[in-house]
Amino acid sequence: MPQAKTFRGVRLTKKTNKHSQPHRKEDGRPKGTRKKYKFEETPLGFMLKYESPAAYAVIMRMTPKSLFPEPSIRVIELVCNASPDVSLSKPKFQRYLDLYKRDGIYCGRAKRLTPEREQFYQGVSKRKLDKYAKANRQEIEKERKLLRTKLKGDEN
Repeated sequence: MPQAKTFRGVRLTKKTNKHSQPHRKEDGRPKGTRKKYKFEETPLGFMLKYESPAAYAVIMRMTPKSLFPEPSIRVIELVCNASPDVSLSKPKFQRYLDLYKRDGIYCGRAKRLTPEREQFYQGVSKRKLDKYAKANRQEIEKERKLLRTKLKGDEN
């Protein structure tokens, strides 16, 4: 088989089309390829955004701005290991992290917020907030008293 023509190490000739007919749009995406999605539409990004928004915000702050921001695995692991959130110790999170390690922001199907999912995640957020308030009731009361005294001092 003849070698491709090169000039200074760069290929000059194009690969031939193996198919006799050109690819049609109706044929769909070529088999074995995946579409590129935004990080929050990948399973890992979606979970972080709605189940652990504080970790998601830190990760996105540490990621360079672009049209498709893609946080590195190292940043995600460091932030999630440092977070006390129980959502990040679930097997589901580990599964999504492994999937993200393998595919990055190229996934089979985007995960988008539907009305049903929105209702579910609002309930999750409310339960987490209630649990936090119950566990830290004394500290919250101290802060309230401190704010009240500051407000009374400002009024006088």
